[in-house]
Amino acid sequence: MLADPSRREIFSDHPHFALRARFGRFSVFARSDGAADRSAWIRPVVPGLRVSEVRRQPGFISAVVISEASRGSVAIAESYHRFWRVESPPGAELEPGEGGLMRLSGLPRGRSSIELRYRAPALPFWLSLCGGVAIAAAAAAARLRGRAPQPR
Repeated sequence: MLADPSRREIFSDHPHFALRARFGRFSVFARSDGAADRSAWIRPVVPGLRVSEVRRQPGFISAVVISEASRGSVAIAESYHRFWRVESPPGAELEPGEGGLMRLSGLPRGRSSIELRYRAPALPFWLSLCGGVAIAAAAAAARLRGRAPQPR
């Protein structure tokens, strides 16, 4: 997605991109060569590592990594946040990487499956819900107080 109209001209003339939609000053392009390299979302940081079968969904990232090193490491093109959790492989550590993106280190030698899941805590939701109920109850009580008959 581009917001700069001058960039739209560059991508419109590029053989590997096709304009899919325009919304005001925004333009949405897709790769038109059919070879969208999804493994670019996860890049090896150390030599001797291959990444394949990358899958991304909101709150979920998975891939297959084949590592010749005993402690492989990959950079993941997703903003680091402390609520991302490593579901596999065991022993791998997720940390902030270069530019605020994620880095997964401690990958074992051989073939392993990476699975990361974003799990936000439920406490803020419940606090917001309780706060909303308290505000609604206070508003209802104030409204009922205003309707009470006044003594003469």
